Amino acid sequence: MFPGDSGWTKTAYSIIRNKRMENKKVLVKALIVGIDPGTTVGVAILNLEGEILDLSSFRSFSLDDIVEYILDFGIPMIMATDVSDVHHTVEKLSAAFGCKTFAPQRSLSVKEKNEMTKEYTFGNAHERDALASVLKARDYYRAKFENVDARLENIGAGNLSSAVKTLVLKDYTVKDAVETLTREEEPTQQPAPKREHREKSKSPKEKIIERLKRYNRDLLEKIERLEEENKRLKRKNEKIFDREDREVRRSKILREKERVIHALTREIEKEKEKISDLQRIINDLKGIRALELSDEAHTVKILDYFTKNSIKNLDKKFKIKKGDIIYIRDPSGGGGSTAEILVRKQVRALIIENRERMSHNARRVFENEQIPVLSVAIRIAENFGAVDTREFQRAFGEWEMERAVKEAEETEQWLDDLLKEYKKKRIKK
Repeated sequence: MFPGDSGWTKTAYSIIRNKRMENKKVLVKALIVGIDPGTTVGVAILNLEGEILDLSSFRSFSLDDIVEYILDFGIPMIMATDVSDVHHTVEKLSAAFGCKTFAPQRSLSVKEKNEMTKEYTFGNAHERDALASVLKARDYYRAKFENVDARLENIGAGNLSSAVKTLVLKDYTVKDAVETLTREEEPTQQPAPKREHREKSKSPKEKIIERLKRYNRDLLEKIERLEEENKRLKRKNEKIFDREDREVRRSKILREKERVIHALTREIEKEKEKISDLQRIINDLKGIRALELSDEAHTVKILDYFTKNSIKNLDKKFKIKKGDIIYIRDPSGGGGSTAEILVRKQVRALIIENRERMSHNARRVFENEQIPVLSVAIRIAENFGAVDTREFQRAFGEWEMERAVKEAEETEQWLDDLLKEYKKKRIKK
């Protein structure tokens, strides 16, 4: 007799309805049980009202040990787990007790389990996982159980709550469950005279263990059948592989060749781009050289931004040399330390459109090192430019004149200060 048949159902219901068994009045509670299987087994036990009856974990606990332990609290109606792929241990326990199996549609994450159990006390992760399983199952069936309680309250049968919920989990309607539980007992036939060697009736615990053993035997038989089927499929596959092996190897060789060709094609495209860039640089250098040989214009190297990185890139491409004229498109950003890089390169002059956009510190460095910062018209082509020789000489001359006037003024001021200091000393004497 397998779990779930009429014999098992009758036994479970008779226990819950306080039937006399083994000459004792026994009240067996209906339970929701959460299991975390493994070397260490976590067990969480709730009644159908959602109250925690037990939360424990056991190392090297066998299937029989789990059954024995659960039966001390009652009969499970729901066996819960925290993963969507139900472990075979949970399946065996559900089959043994003939109860429903609850598994979430998606396995619970550690974060979810921690959030669900944060208000409870547990000893380890196994107990936490078992507790999360049973709480998730309780929440899943909460609406169904609340509906049962509401309907029983309406008919004044609230005392049957646990028993009706048990039958509802066995697919009874609330009405049929109440009728089944309140139906008067049919008169029983007179018991047959006891025989001297009559077999003693088995307890529910023994019946459950027997069902578990039968379930194990069925699983072993199923495993044997699957192993035979697996061997047959392997033999069939070997024949197919022998027939298609050459085709597979040939396909692999072709795929490998295609992969190599694709990789080489990408490398060729990259090299073409490099060649194109180098060709543009060569053309620029030729233009610079042509201008250097001309007396009508001075070549100008273009610096896009007044930053250390831009100076480094320009030097790498065209080599900033002593006496170069540098045009700075955007003179903002750099300070005194950036200016000192160009000073060390010993450039001849800088050309910018608006000197006010350059920082005061940078202008002071260039002024102290007598490197002119000029504003003069420039023709730009790609990475180089050209400035008319006469225009450059005119701007350079104006800068030299300004510098000479400023130096004269500074000398005059110095002499004036020196004279004033001398007069002060004479007066003191």
